[in-house]
Amino acid sequence: MAEDLGRLVFENAPSAVITMDAGGLITGWNREAERTFGWTAAEVTGRGMAESIIPERFRQEQTARLRHHRRGGGGEVLGRGVELTAVRRSGEEFPAEVMISPAAETAAGPAFVGLVRDMTERHRAQVSQERHTRDVEQNEKLKSDFLHLASHELRAPISVLRGYISMLDDGEFADRPVPRPIVEALTQKVGEMATLVDQMMETSRIEEGKLQLDRRPLDLADLVRRVAAGIAIASPRHEVQVRGPDGLEVHADRIRLEAVVRNLLDNAVKYSPAGGPIHCDLEAGERTARLSVSDQGIGIAAEHLDRLFGRFQRVPAEAGRGIPGTGLGLYVAREQARAHGGDITVVSTPGAGSVFTLTLPL
Repeated sequence: MAEDLGRLVFENAPSAVITMDAGGLITGWNREAERTFGWTAAEVTGRGMAESIIPERFRQEQTARLRHHRRGGGGEVLGRGVELTAVRRSGEEFPAEVMISPAAETAAGPAFVGLVRDMTERHRAQVSQERHTRDVEQNEKLKSDFLHLASHELRAPISVLRGYISMLDDGEFADRPVPRPIVEALTQKVGEMATLVDQMMETSRIEEGKLQLDRRPLDLADLVRRVAAGIAIASPRHEVQVRGPDGLEVHADRIRLEAVVRNLLDNAVKYSPAGGPIHCDLEAGERTARLSVSDQGIGIAAEHLDRLFGRFQRVPAEAGRGIPGTGLGLYVAREQARAHGGDITVVSTPGAGSVFTLTLPL
């Protein structure tokens, strides 16, 4: 009765259970061992344990350990769980926890029982947790960097506004109209702050999955020409040219598409600080409309291109040469383009300039 009960427990144990004789040869191999390793009990009985479950490159070391334990040497495996690499019949290796304990004393010497647990799922969970922790830490750092950049970007326009408000408060323009250049400067600085706030709010909508588009038919060429005209006025050092067909109709959210185009042109201006031509090339394909915005500025090295579209990420200072920005503009622009079923890609050569291409479905 006791023997039958022991056999029942052995066969139905939740872990792989392997018994060995004094010579280290397998004498018992339960059902879970068959499921874990792929060998049947009949196939492994009489074989060495290390030969059956340990990869060949680790086999000599593990065989020596087991021999040491069988001779009464104790050690790190005997009576306690140790993680090692095991191998299935298929050749697949996996992390396992092995605990070997003395089972009984026989005429030929002590017999041993080994418990083996497949640690694959635990390792996956651990890797996933570690990845999650790294992601959280990275996001916290990115947010911290963003707050620093945002405060820096806001400081300049706020200083300008404070200066002119102080002049107004002192009655500087009490008897005459405010000069046009001052009005334009104030308008520009307020626009910079409004853009930053808009990008922050749009980022929040994107992350929460609440970006909703008001799609309507519109002329992409007309929209690009209007945005380009405004950029040309704001940055007279650049020659902004729009080339391509008129009447390029797409179904899009006008406000967001205008923000995308303006972002691409602003980016071209920022990355060509010495001025020069900026070309906006429009093209209609069978199923897509394409806008390519090219500059002849400083360009961006290939290893930094992925960072351009990352949330809160910017090109390193030494590569961007102090180009201002918070790391939200291109991230938001590409997400807005993708929400329309399109995308934004970039090709760039250091010292020769960049080409950002917006594609939209027709």
